[in-house]
Amino acid sequence: MGASYLARNLDALAVEGRLVIIGLQGGTISDIDLNAMMRRRLSLISTTLRGRPLEQKAEIVRRFAADALPGFADGSLRTVVDRVLPLAEAPAAHRAMEAGENVGKLVLAVD
Repeated sequence: MGASYLARNLDALAVEGRLVIIGLQGGTISDIDLNAMMRRRLSLISTTLRGRPLEQKAEIVRRFAADALPGFADGSLRTVVDRVLPLAEAPAAHRAMEAGENVGKLVLAVD
């Protein structure tokens, strides 16, 4: 979520926890307490796919398929779904997402 959730996300981490930022929907500028991060030995990592060469993107997809997809198949990983809405309610889903009302995915279902 970017800057608007950074402090809350860092507060939620366990000692030696890691936070990976992959999106900036919540903004790009934030103040953080570096002392708190150091005391709890937290790691903040950021990345993006957008500017990477096609070969790197392909390798990331290959590794995700090999390392993560089996977890979804065996149930050890799951997608967090906030709610399922009919496709006709797509504008409402967008408004909810823009307002930050969801925790997890908003799924649009075709009837």
